[in-house]
Amino acid sequence: ARKHLGVLDGILAEHRYMTSDWLSLADLIFLPSLFYVAITPRTKDLLPPFKHLYRWYQDMSGRPSVQATTPPMHELDAAKGALSAE
Repeated sequence: ARKHLGVLDGILAEHRYMTSDWLSLADLIFLPSLFYVAITPRTKDLLPPFKHLYRWYQDMSGRPSVQATTPPMHELDAAKGALSAE
């Protein structure tokens, strides 16, 4: 995982977004995956060392459209509890 995050960090060192300085479908598709990396206890510490990727994640997370579509943590906790009960 670190190797791949490093590749993305290198790309984001040169561009604001994944493919250029303009938001693209690549950013919108990758963000949900990184969201779960960032909130999962086992993997949440992977992101901060990659400063450009972390900056991108924080910028993307601050977008109104992302905030409006991010599931509330209480819903994620409830889903996690339901899965572990099975």
